[in-house]
Amino acid sequence: MTETVREPAFDRVARLAARAVRSPVAFLLLVDEDGTTVHGAARLAEAHDREWAVPPGAVDAVVRAQGAAIGPAVQPSAAPDTALSALAWVGVPLRDRSGRVLGALLAVDRAGRAFTAEDVQALQDAALTLLPDFDARAAAGVLGPDTAARRLHPSGIPEALAHAVRTERSHLTTLLDAMADGVLLVGEDGSVLHCNKAFLGLFGLLTSHSLLGLPSRAASAICRAQFLDPERFEARAQELEEARTATSREMLPLADGRVLERDYAPVLASGQPLGHLWIYRDVTERERSRSSLGQQRDSGSLSHVDELTGLHNRRGFIDLARAQLDEAVRAQRPMLVIFSDLDGLKQINDRLGHQAGDRALFEFATLLRATFRERDLVARLGGDEFVVLVTDASSVGASELVARLKSRVAQHNGQGRLDFTIAFSTGVSTFDPAEPEPLEVLLSQADARMYAEKRRRKDEPSAP
Repeated sequence: MTETVREPAFDRVARLAARAVRSPVAFLLLVDEDGTTVHGAARLAEAHDREWAVPPGAVDAVVRAQGAAIGPAVQPSAAPDTALSALAWVGVPLRDRSGRVLGALLAVDRAGRAFTAEDVQALQDAALTLLPDFDARAAAGVLGPDTAARRLHPSGIPEALAHAVRTERSHLTTLLDAMADGVLLVGEDGSVLHCNKAFLGLFGLLTSHSLLGLPSRAASAICRAQFLDPERFEARAQELEEARTATSREMLPLADGRVLERDYAPVLASGQPLGHLWIYRDVTERERSRSSLGQQRDSGSLSHVDELTGLHNRRGFIDLARAQLDEAVRAQRPMLVIFSDLDGLKQINDRLGHQAGDRALFEFATLLRATFRERDLVARLGGDEFVVLVTDASSVGASELVARLKSRVAQHNGQGRLDFTIAFSTGVSTFDPAEPEPLEVLLSQADARMYAEKRRRKDEPSAP
């Protein structure tokens, strides 16, 4: 075998193949017209290279079979005197989009290893990830029927071309990673070709290595549990890919309360299909603000809305709360005033900037809105101060409602999506319709109790 310059694309696929079938070594070999191996032996080896070699006849067997082959035990040509007395192997052909066999992808293990049909499928999936690389070579005129004698030899692929391809890929990756929207690119064969950092962040994935090369349905299975309607998510994606119908701004609610917006477009080149492009963006804040502001417009009370959070502002709360107090006296209905202060907002502003502080205020407002009923009045009085008027407390107690809010906040913090955690203090006052007190007194009582709670927590000795 004549070994030539190793390339990152080949090494990546070899590593992917070895890991997929749990073998210590994988070889990616491209062959010339006469069957001579002329390019790219890539390895992932736990042992020294001299203990592993391409099993004799393995590449020929795969090329002749024009399909997968599982080899018998053979003597390792590089280490006849080692404890590795024999090797087992499995191989699949490397094909371009026309179906021509360009070489073989082999996984090699010690004697006694029984490779399975699942191993063959894993190698085939790994081999498919090379199609874009083969496309680039064909487009450059170094891979095709008229260039057979030199199509895979390094002399047929000038270093300048290889460098240009690597540079273009680097620029594209940098551009995609700079995008705020999540991008997923799927090849025509159904395998994942690329996903950017924003896509990983949306679905809580650590690295792209868990997705690259996977069939798109397998990638969907990794993300599907996060959607409110997983079956609908998968069925709609399959429907769009089969119809190749571009669409935009489809709303996808997630199980954790977020809302994603999705665009889809088929990827074409000269009218020929090359794959599928998916773009996802988090529109949770936009949709919640739009909904809240829409309700305020309907009621003709935009001047009563806090611009940042979409809650009632101080003026709106006081006007509506006074009307509720009057109604509660007539109906003899008890109510609660729950005063809350967002703890640590100054530290968030100082450490992460005011944009992060605004995000903290919005997140806490969202949690308040999700915790209390639609008929309750939820408002931001200003700064880090919030208040809730529970309009009917005849069947629920203050401690239960505060515990519910604390539980929801703890669950939100546990998701780890933000660079800060939400913390708050509360104080509660009770409106008794038999002995009604003015709203200002109720707010003052709740505020004083909230600060008493802050002082009590501050004075408590910390655990050793």
